[in-house]
Amino acid sequence: MLFMLTKIKTFITGNWKRQTVIGITFACFIVNVLSLTLYFKNEEINESKNWVIHSYEVLRQVRQVLTDVEDMETGQRGYFLTSRREFLIPYENAKVSITKEMTALHDLVNDNPDQVARTNELDKMIRDHETLLSDQIDKFQEKQVAITVKDLETNLKLQFTIRDKIADIISAERILLAQRQIEEKRQRNDYVEIIVVGSLASILALLIANTFVIYYSSRGQKAEDELKKSEELYKTVTQGINEGVFEYDVVNHKVFYSPGFKRMLGYSEHEFMDSIQTFDEHLHPDDFHQCWENINKYFRGEVEDYRNIFRMQHKDGHYIWVMSRGVGIWDKDGNLSKLVGTHTDITDQKENEEYLKLLNADLENFTYITSHDLRSPLVNLKGFASELQFSTNNLTALIHDPSVKIGKEKKEQINTIILKDIPESLNYIKSSVERLDQLTTAILDLSRIGRRDLRIENINTAETVQKILDSLAYEINNKHIQIQLGELPEVKTDAVALQQIFSNIIDNAIKYLDDSRPGKITISGTVVPGEIRFIISDNGRGISENDKEKVFDMFKRARNVGQVRGVGMGMSFVKATIQRLGGKIWLESVLGSGTKFIFTIPNRVKGSSYAGKS
Repeated sequence: MLFMLTKIKTFITGNWKRQTVIGITFACFIVNVLSLTLYFKNEEINESKNWVIHSYEVLRQVRQVLTDVEDMETGQRGYFLTSRREFLIPYENAKVSITKEMTALHDLVNDNPDQVARTNELDKMIRDHETLLSDQIDKFQEKQVAITVKDLETNLKLQFTIRDKIADIISAERILLAQRQIEEKRQRNDYVEIIVVGSLASILALLIANTFVIYYSSRGQKAEDELKKSEELYKTVTQGINEGVFEYDVVNHKVFYSPGFKRMLGYSEHEFMDSIQTFDEHLHPDDFHQCWENINKYFRGEVEDYRNIFRMQHKDGHYIWVMSRGVGIWDKDGNLSKLVGTHTDITDQKENEEYLKLLNADLENFTYITSHDLRSPLVNLKGFASELQFSTNNLTALIHDPSVKIGKEKKEQINTIILKDIPESLNYIKSSVERLDQLTTAILDLSRIGRRDLRIENINTAETVQKILDSLAYEINNKHIQIQLGELPEVKTDAVALQQIFSNIIDNAIKYLDDSRPGKITISGTVVPGEIRFIISDNGRGISENDKEKVFDMFKRARNVGQVRGVGMGMSFVKATIQRLGGKIWLESVLGSGTKFIFTIPNRVKGSSYAGKS
């Protein structure tokens, strides 16, 4: 063993060429280890993200089961009230669909024993509910036996039990979702830390290798040749890594940016100058002060680690999110002489975080709707069904009472029941059913936004807007509305989404014009750094300050809509669609003067979707 150790020591110390090769080989080994570590860490991140998506899919599937249960109940009740078989169509469709939906739900939760148990209980409740509804329909068809209030109460009681069980499943899954989101965030933070530490270790190893070459270059011309080779290898590795490497000489105010740093911003090596001024010019104006404040805090020693997050402008105009990490080199007097570190593009991570926040907000909003807005029509249905039953019982008692002679007064009472009370109750029930149908249809349309794959292409915005105006030509001409089209730049986005956005906003502008003066609608667009900004303004009724926040909320409408019909989903749909494209929307309005909607479409649209994965 001593002989082997002696040989190894002789090999390492006996020849400066060997030492140089060992140093360079070690640096390359560090780079390879970093690459493998990043690969496996990325796989862990993907797995964590898939579990988050899995929880969203479970929540969506549970809501679909609840929709089918309500469709069965609504279809059966409509059939009993009208004796018309077409009311059984949603019942029969839901009866077929719920079996498939429950099978899909079982498959989704089979990884969680607790959720499996809850789903089994829910499955039994649904089968009992289905059997009860089916038996009532069979009795009604065979003997024409009218459904009683007690039957309705039994159905509702079982349905509320099913809803409670579904609420338990949703609550448990949301807890899992929160845990999985925390785990995904932790994995991403680990990934970024590995990138920074690994990159710095790689650079440090390369610097050590170069130091060997420089140290021994004084021994002869051969050492100088080896130094050149080592420098070439350092340049190759620096250019090859995806992260941007920088070195800031604080004393001389000089800076070096690696080719990878410049590629990250879309520039070639000679297009992006190595200067602080160039860095400042590409910083987002909103991030400029905070970015330099964080740098100066590290320079002053107020923080131990340098970590900075800011936005920088890409060559094509859009902004990317950058995480900057680095270490300082201090002189013997304790002053910072250099800052060496990396820049990592974390735009996708920031967009994913924002998308998950939106999903959480939409889920909470949907929960509020199902527990509040949809309950009101159900209360009406229950109340007027009871009124209808009461009127029917009175009518039956009057007709079948042998001791009662139907005189003029009784005839008038019967006529009142038949011609007024019953039709009035049926009319209210019909209105509530139509309201429920509008609400559920609107929610379904909104839920489909995230599931459709985007097709990004170059779009002639002027042609798109003109087609929409042509489809609304009758109403525009009939109301003598003046349409003014400004410049409408081409945009790279999804054609269907853009058409739906313009169509909803223009249609609203037409509907809410002020009848007391000639209508005017102006549509234009401008190119700003990183995005296209469109403006649609009108001289209509305007929106009060108190109502501005409600415009983009589901089922919320301004108080001055008058007789214009709607469920308050149009602008919610527009906002969700624009957010899916990566843009934003806001409004400016003065009550009685008009409204201006402004929305943006980024030059670079992220077309991926979380929906549809499990």
